[in-house]
Amino acid sequence: MMQELSMHVVDIVANSIKAEATEIAVTIIESEVDDKRGFKVVDNGIGIKADMLDKVLDPFYTTRTTRRFGLGLPLLKMTCTMCDGEFIASSIPWEKTEIEAYCKRSHLDTPGWGQMAAMWMECFSAFRGGRLLFTFEFDSKDVVMDSEEIKQALGDEELCYEPSVLIQLRDMLANQLREYIREETYEIIK
Repeated sequence: MMQELSMHVVDIVANSIKAEATEIAVTIIESEVDDKRGFKVVDNGIGIKADMLDKVLDPFYTTRTTRRFGLGLPLLKMTCTMCDGEFIASSIPWEKTEIEAYCKRSHLDTPGWGQMAAMWMECFSAFRGGRLLFTFEFDSKDVVMDSEEIKQALGDEELCYEPSVLIQLRDMLANQLREYIREETYEIIK
């Protein structure tokens, strides 16, 4: 079974945070018209040197010292390829790193999103050091979650990360997305 796309987004945002990014923009794309499902993550962190771009797509290469392999990007690229999509990675160190991953929406093996609102909440709560801009693009409408707007609306940055506030923000987003995406709840039915 392939990993849900939301988990790939969380993994790439975590990489952006480790790369000392101060701005991360995530665009989620779900288009029936273009038969496309995927995402783009752009950050302004350390970046990836040109000679390292090919290496990060090698599952037996990692900069981590806790294990000797890294499957995140290679697995994502394989998923995109298997689902008639595309995977693009580009970087200009300390300026912009961009990861794009798209699958053909109608392809039988294209993975689902999983819980998009929970994905946003996990990324938002992990990235406190800068601006996180999430845009959910659907054929007819965009839904935007901008960390700067949230912080300004609440008037207290620390309040944004209180568990009860995070849950309310997550639920608010889930309600907005419900019109476009049916999220799996994984509830146990008695």
